[in-house]
Amino acid sequence: MDSDMTNSTVPGNPCYAIGGADPALNCIPEPAFTKQVMYTTLAATVAWCIVVALSITAFRGIYSAKSVYSSRMKSTLLCYTVLMTLFSTGALVQNVVFVQNVLFSMFDFYSESNIIGALIYDSVAVTLPFAASGADGLMAWRCWVLYNGVNRRLRIAVSCLLVLLFLCSLTSAVLTIVLADANFAPATPLLAVTITINLILSGLIVSRLLYHERALKSVLGVKEKTSPLRRIMAMCVESCALIVIFAVISLGMEWSPSDLVWNLSLIPATLLPHICVISPFLIIIRVANGRAPSTTLLPSSVDSDSTDVEIKAGKHRSIRFNRPESTQMSVSPGIRFIVQ
Repeated sequence: MDSDMTNSTVPGNPCYAIGGADPALNCIPEPAFTKQVMYTTLAATVAWCIVVALSITAFRGIYSAKSVYSSRMKSTLLCYTVLMTLFSTGALVQNVVFVQNVLFSMFDFYSESNIIGALIYDSVAVTLPFAASGADGLMAWRCWVLYNGVNRRLRIAVSCLLVLLFLCSLTSAVLTIVLADANFAPATPLLAVTITINLILSGLIVSRLLYHERALKSVLGVKEKTSPLRRIMAMCVESCALIVIFAVISLGMEWSPSDLVWNLSLIPATLLPHICVISPFLIIIRVANGRAPSTTLLPSSVDSDSTDVEIKAGKHRSIRFNRPESTQMSVSPGIRFIVQ
């Protein structure tokens, strides 16, 4: 290496400053780092294409003839889908800007109080906090729907917990932006909160569905290994797991003592915003197309003498992962179990 080139002090951008100039403005990136950034950008572009394809599929599913959503819910989900797609697009645009600066040192990202520059150089997409909150919000809503049939006290307790989790998600998103400065972007708290929230939501969903699966087995003798409840459980847990896996990998690599592993943490960190968008889109599409099986929650007792399991009194509640209700109620896959 020539004598007029010194090691850069810019974190996250291994390069050499020319002639002792400010490394943030005038540096040559190492070839290995340049390749890594290019490959990461390519992977992010592929993920963004998947997001666009899923968003189009979601639009069609939401407004299809067999969609189970009400008109009001269709409008809400349409706005949600557009907003999440914009988050993914914003993350890709930021990644492209990051690549341009790595290759050409176009901008002085490290000027004092440059929040966007800190986020870019710390490999945190500006839209990641809000994409993560959006994904958490949809899963919290799904969990809230599952607990529709419980008693009032438990319903209130679960509702308060879900509101608290969503507020924590929003708070971590805002703090990630507000606390960023020219040398630090607090991605670690955001990832830790995202992991915790998704694990709690997964636990609530699994416990609720396992309870009703045991109730169905005791009353109806259902012993299917692939029951409708298990398929609903798998759909929700897979959505949470997709985010948790990428967040854990990103967090672990970011805190690794190995420089090689730390540099590679750019890959999951760059993909995470798109994963936070893909995950809820998969649920929206499955529910909209009616591919999620239907079942009704089982509060207490049923009339086992009847050919069909009918309501003795009161109203039944659906977890709404189903096709439109049929007029002929029977105990069969994909059809609702009508209970008291």
